[in-house]
Amino acid sequence: MDVKPQTTSQVRAALRELAAKRPASVDELAHVQRGSLLLRLHIQSHGLGTEMPEIAWHFLSDADIRYRSPDYGLAQTEGLLSALDLWQQQEER
Repeated sequence: MDVKPQTTSQVRAALRELAAKRPASVDELAHVQRGSLLLRLHIQSHGLGTEMPEIAWHFLSDADIRYRSPDYGLAQTEGLLSALDLWQQQEER
């Protein structure tokens, strides 16, 4: 996963890649959490998140909740992917 995207399109790609990850162990969860933190910090420090949907910020912080609750994880992931599609459509107008 690219934790240093330079464009909003690359941010969306990184978030989609992150959404595809389903950690099966605590070690894998820790890896996802580290990647999420690095991505969030990069987005914030480079001003790439000004138009980012609110659910994306929650997604970057909720890996542990998605790991513990697969139903929540599925719902949040579906919501994120829908929001990313809408964000892309709005940007393309």
